[in-house]
Amino acid sequence: MLKRSFTTVSVRFVSVVILCGSEKFIRDFMLTAHQLDMTDGQYVYVVADQVPSQNVNTPWVAGDDRDETARLAFESVLQVRVTFSTSDSM
Repeated sequence: MLKRSFTTVSVRFVSVVILCGSEKFIRDFMLTAHQLDMTDGQYVYVVADQVPSQNVNTPWVAGDDRDETARLAFESVLQVRVTFSTSDSM
C-alpha cells in the first residue's frame, strides 16, 4: 500500500508559485488563476507575509461580489507568516 502511494505521488507534478505583493495584488492574481482553471490542485500558491493583514483569517474577503470565488481560489494558497522576535533572549 505504501509503495502504491509513493508511485501515485511520483507521477503527479505540482507547480509551486511564490507570491509577494499587496493584499489586492494577491487577491486579483488568485481570482485570475481561478478563472484560468489554475486552482484545481495542479498549482500551489505560497504567499509570504511579513506584516499581518487586516483580514488575517480571511484574506480573500474584500466585501464585493467576488468574495465567494476568491474563497475558492484561496483554497490553493499556503499562507506563511514571517515574524521577528523582539526578545533579546534568542
